[in-house]
Amino acid sequence: MAFSDAVHHFNKANEAFIDEEYALAIDYYTKAIAIDFGRQDYYRNRANSYMKLEKYREAKCDVDRALELGTADSKLCLWKGTACYQLRDYEEAEKAFFKGKALVFEESEKAFYQGRQLEFGNEAKDTFNGWLTRCAVEIKELKDRQKIESEKIEKKKIEKERIEKRKLEKERLEKEKVENERIEKERIAESERLEKENCHLPYSLIKLRHEWYQTEPSVIVTILVKNVNSGEVSVEICDKTLRCKVRRNEKRDDYELDINLAHTINPERSTWKILSSKIEIQMKKMAAGMWKTLHDDQTRVVDAKKKKNWDKVVSDCTEIDDQDAGGDEFFANIFSQGSDEMKRAMNKSFVESGGTTLSTNWEEVRKEKVKGKAPSGMEWKQWDGKSFDVSRL
Repeated sequence: MAFSDAVHHFNKANEAFIDEEYALAIDYYTKAIAIDFGRQDYYRNRANSYMKLEKYREAKCDVDRALELGTADSKLCLWKGTACYQLRDYEEAEKAFFKGKALVFEESEKAFYQGRQLEFGNEAKDTFNGWLTRCAVEIKELKDRQKIESEKIEKKKIEKERIEKRKLEKERLEKEKVENERIEKERIAESERLEKENCHLPYSLIKLRHEWYQTEPSVIVTILVKNVNSGEVSVEICDKTLRCKVRRNEKRDDYELDINLAHTINPERSTWKILSSKIEIQMKKMAAGMWKTLHDDQTRVVDAKKKKNWDKVVSDCTEIDDQDAGGDEFFANIFSQGSDEMKRAMNKSFVESGGTTLSTNWEEVRKEKVKGKAPSGMEWKQWDGKSFDVSRL
């Protein structure tokens, strides 16, 4: 087709537009553009027709194309701003209106020097100002809504993190509870084992001992003693020291624990209680975290006695009369103050020798059965009955 056909369609479109037949005008403008797509006025007039039919998306596309093909003017900017506003693109609309308002001043000045009247009229300035005011209101409301929505999203995020943190804390506490129960079972089992060892010697006094374990916020010290009365116990908890005293009775020795703690604790939030099988002291750490050790290098644990050569002590006292109650008390003190290996040695030698031999050297007696030894002037006789299984000691 010739370009004359495009002009023909363009003229027919203009006639239809004047008659307010905007759909027909759009059809003719489209035919003209199909033949000659480089004319700014074809896109410009079709954009105006789309605006009349409130087809703002199509109008904006034609305005953008017209601006690419020719010089911008205030009317094109007004159409683009109006179309963007109706499409809720308020920031883009505001840009178009600002540009159109600036062009109005340029066009007014040019028309004044040329002695002609503006096509758009003097009301253009008020029109642009009105649209700019509406855009400012919409942009503010949009930003306010976005801020509220952003705050809602942030609150949801914080709530989700709080729930996740609470879940992790619950899981940690459950694991800590399981671990504490395991430690408690092991401690009870060890206490029962030591009690069985202690009961083999009728004259023995039970020697108390302490253990400790920790969690992130607390450190717990337990003193393994059964059936103790509150009047027999004194506990003093300071920020860097722990002191505990348990008075002696017919079944146990005196016990005193004096510890310089490795780190600072909070005495006001620390507690202690007496249970059936132990004294439990729970100290709140000032700073959460795991300690490498309970006490510092300068600590003094009073219940840790100075090591003695108990074999020499026993050897020196072999002349004590077996029926003498003072001798019983003496050996009871040796047993109560000795190590676990020394106790096992004394138990094994005492039982296997029929009460005639008492040794504190576990390395010596563990290798073979301890033979009985008759007192001076008497003869040893071996009893062939069922032997006692000392491996259970």
